[in-house]
This record gives sequence, C-alpha cells and structure tokens, in this order.
Amino acid sequence: MKEKLRSALLLLLAALMLFGFALAVPSGRVTDEADARYRELQRENDEDNWLLQYHLD
Repeated sequence: MKEKLRSALLLLLAALMLFGFALAVPSGRVTDEADARYRELQRENDEDNWLLQYHLD
C-alpha cells in the first residue's frame, strides 16, 4: 500500500511539473507593439543596405 501511494505521489508530482513547464513556455503570440518595432527596424535596415550598395562604390 505504501509503495502504491509513493508511486501515485510521484506521478502527481511529475504531472504538476509538466503542467508548470507548459505554462512557462511562451505562447509565441507577437504583440502589436513588437510587430511594429520589428517592421520599423526592417525598414531602417533596408535603407542602410541600399545606402551601402549604391553609395560606397
């Protein structure tokens, strides 16, 4: 009986740890603010690349 209780508690602990890990992993959703910042940086990088391509010859 004691061994079954120990196994059940370890299983419960493992399940709780898995659940906690699943909550800790980010959802992957990008906020509107982060998306706007990324697009602005991309625009700036494209301008820099254009300047480097055509004005350093």
